[in-house]
Amino acid sequence: MFDWLKKRRAYNLGQQAAEIITEEIDRYMAQRVIPAARRFVGVFDETLTRLWDEPPSPPNPASRLQFEYVDFSDNLKNFKEQMRAELTVKLYKFDNFLDSGESSRQSVDLYIMNNLDTLISAMLDEVEAKVTKAYAEIQRIESEKAKKLQ
Repeated sequence: MFDWLKKRRAYNLGQQAAEIITEEIDRYMAQRVIPAARRFVGVFDETLTRLWDEPPSPPNPASRLQFEYVDFSDNLKNFKEQMRAELTVKLYKFDNFLDSGESSRQSVDLYIMNNLDTLISAMLDEVEAKVTKAYAEIQRIESEKAKKLQ
């Protein structure tokens, strides 16, 4: 007779649990993942300041910039997987709940991946803008050098 009441309570409990889990993910993203992403981009910024250092390898700044960007992009994949693994471990206390529903773990994994994909996209956009600016500076300097040689 009160089946609908039991279902409603179960639904409400599931909603509350989902809110708690997403809050935990969001908190970890803010406290650990986003600061780590800033440091990760900061390392790339440091490489930009060393484009003209001696001895250059690769030999010209444009090639070096390309090499550093490809290296950053490759390392970004590892960063994403590491952060995903950390988030998954962080949620260990919810394992019983996540394993009890058909799609609970999948929904949480999707939430994590969407958050990480958004962050990674923003990191790539930021670095690509810096690469574009650095490449323009390289072109300007190379152009000035060519003019002086004439």
